[in-house]
Amino acid sequence: MEQASAEGPSVVAADHGNGDITAGAADADVSGLTSHWNSGPVEGRVNHIKMVKRQMFGRAELPPLRKRVLLTAAQ
Repeated sequence: MEQASAEGPSVVAADHGNGDITAGAADADVSGLTSHWNSGPVEGRVNHIKMVKRQMFGRAELPPLRKRVLLTAAQ
């Protein structure tokens, strides 16, 4: 953990409530902050689906909502 924080950006390890930081949690924190992979495209799709769901609230039941979500997700 100290080696990773000396090499890269400031790293904050996961604290599990009792003050102990496990080695696995520290490794996960470091890899999450230094990896070039992210979940941006997935989060964008999720936000879009939530927006469509909010727009359709009170207007239609499940079948039209499902159809609209599937049609807009294909774009």
